[in-house]
Amino acid sequence: MAARRTRVNPEAVRDKIKAQRLVRQLHKHIDGTAVLTMAQVRAIDILLRKIVPDLSQTNVTGEVTQKYVVEVPPLLTKDEWLKRYKTPAQAGIEHKPERPTPPTIDATPLLPLPPPLKP
Repeated sequence: MAARRTRVNPEAVRDKIKAQRLVRQLHKHIDGTAVLTMAQVRAIDILLRKIVPDLSQTNVTGEVTQKYVVEVPPLLTKDEWLKRYKTPAQAGIEHKPERPTPPTIDATPLLPLPPPLKP
Protein backbone atom coordinates (compact mmCIF):
# COMPACT_ATOMS: atom_id res chain seq x y z
CA MET A 1 0.00 0.00 0.00
CA ALA A 2 1.36 3.40 -0.93
CA ALA A 3 2.08 6.03 1.69
CA ARG A 4 -0.07 9.14 1.93
CA ARG A 5 1.03 12.04 -0.18
CA THR A 6 0.06 14.64 2.38
CA ARG A 7 0.86 14.40 6.04
CA VAL A 8 -1.84 15.38 8.55
CA ASN A 9 -0.85 18.49 10.46
CA PRO A 10 -2.76 18.71 13.76
CA GLU A 11 -2.52 22.51 13.82
CA ALA A 12 -4.11 22.76 10.38
CA VAL A 13 -6.92 20.43 11.42
CA ARG A 14 -7.58 22.50 14.54
CA ASP A 15 -7.71 25.68 12.49
CA LYS A 16 -10.30 24.12 10.19
CA ILE A 17 -12.57 23.12 13.04
CA LYS A 18 -13.05 26.73 14.17
CA ALA A 19 -13.87 26.50 17.84
CA GLN A 20 -15.64 29.85 17.80
CA ARG A 21 -18.19 28.59 15.29
CA LEU A 22 -18.88 25.49 17.40
CA VAL A 23 -19.39 27.55 20.54
CA ARG A 24 -21.82 29.89 18.70
CA GLN A 25 -23.77 26.87 17.47
CA LEU A 26 -24.08 25.56 21.05
CA HIS A 27 -25.25 28.99 22.27
CA LYS A 28 -27.93 29.08 19.57
CA HIS A 29 -29.07 25.62 20.64
CA ILE A 30 -29.29 26.72 24.27
CA ASP A 31 -31.22 29.89 23.31
CA GLY A 32 -33.62 27.82 21.21
CA THR A 33 -32.87 29.49 17.87
CA ALA A 34 -31.17 26.36 16.47
CA VAL A 35 -32.19 22.74 16.92
CA LEU A 36 -29.41 20.17 17.37
CA THR A 37 -29.69 16.45 17.92
CA MET A 38 -27.97 14.80 20.87
CA ALA A 39 -25.42 13.28 18.46
CA GLN A 40 -24.55 16.75 17.13
CA VAL A 41 -24.19 18.16 20.64
CA ARG A 42 -21.94 15.26 21.60
CA ALA A 43 -19.85 15.69 18.43
CA ILE A 44 -19.39 19.40 19.16
CA ASP A 45 -18.39 18.53 22.74
CA ILE A 46 -15.77 16.04 21.52
CA LEU A 47 -14.36 18.50 18.97
CA LEU A 48 -14.13 21.29 21.54
CA ARG A 49 -12.24 19.03 23.92
CA LYS A 50 -9.70 18.40 21.17
CA ILE A 51 -9.03 22.06 20.39
CA VAL A 52 -9.71 23.92 23.64
CA PRO A 53 -7.60 22.79 26.62
CA ASP A 54 -9.53 21.53 29.61
CA LEU A 55 -8.37 23.49 32.64
CA SER A 56 -10.00 21.31 35.26
CA GLN A 57 -7.94 20.51 38.32
CA THR A 58 -7.90 17.17 40.05
CA ASN A 59 -6.89 16.71 43.67
CA VAL A 60 -6.03 13.22 44.76
CA THR A 61 -5.93 12.63 48.49
CA GLY A 62 -5.78 9.47 50.45
CA GLU A 63 -4.51 7.71 53.51
CA VAL A 64 -1.75 5.16 53.48
CA THR A 65 -1.80 2.53 56.19
CA GLN A 66 1.22 0.34 56.73
CA LYS A 67 1.20 -2.78 58.81
CA TYR A 68 4.32 -4.32 60.27
CA VAL A 69 4.85 -7.83 61.54
CA VAL A 70 7.23 -8.23 64.47
CA GLU A 71 8.42 -11.56 65.75
CA VAL A 72 9.05 -11.44 69.47
CA PRO A 73 11.14 -14.23 70.94
CA PRO A 74 9.62 -16.10 73.85
CA LEU A 75 10.13 -14.56 77.28
CA LEU A 76 13.01 -16.03 79.26
CA THR A 77 13.21 -16.41 82.99
CA LYS A 78 16.07 -14.67 84.78
CA ASP A 79 18.07 -17.90 85.06
CA GLU A 80 17.59 -18.72 81.36
CA TRP A 81 18.60 -15.20 80.38
CA LEU A 82 21.74 -15.28 82.52
CA LYS A 83 22.65 -18.69 81.18
CA ARG A 84 22.37 -17.48 77.61
CA TYR A 85 23.67 -13.90 77.84
CA LYS A 86 25.91 -13.54 80.88
CA THR A 87 29.38 -12.08 80.41
CA PRO A 88 32.58 -13.63 81.78
CA ALA A 89 32.61 -11.02 84.59
CA GLN A 90 29.11 -12.08 85.67
CA ALA A 91 30.13 -15.70 85.58
CA GLY A 92 32.96 -15.01 88.03
CA ILE A 93 35.66 -15.72 85.48
CA GLU A 94 38.38 -13.13 85.44
CA HIS A 95 38.91 -11.99 81.90
CA LYS A 96 42.46 -11.06 81.02
CA PRO A 97 42.90 -9.38 77.66
CA GLU A 98 45.61 -10.88 75.52
CA ARG A 99 48.67 -8.77 74.97
CA PRO A 100 49.58 -8.30 71.39
CA THR A 101 52.79 -10.01 70.42
CA PRO A 102 55.50 -7.70 69.19
CA PRO A 103 56.31 -8.01 65.51
CA THR A 104 59.15 -10.33 64.71
CA ILE A 105 62.23 -8.86 63.11
CA ASP A 106 63.79 -10.83 60.32
CA ALA A 107 67.38 -11.87 60.81
CA THR A 108 68.08 -10.90 57.23
CA PRO A 109 71.24 -8.77 57.05
CA LEU A 110 70.76 -5.24 55.74
CA LEU A 111 72.61 -4.15 52.63
CA PRO A 112 75.22 -1.40 53.07
CA LEU A 113 74.34 2.12 51.96
CA PRO A 114 76.09 3.49 48.87
CA PRO A 115 78.85 6.04 49.50
CA PRO A 116 77.81 9.70 49.47
CA LEU A 117 78.22 11.63 46.25
CA LYS A 118 81.23 13.97 45.99
CA PRO A 119 80.57 17.52 44.85
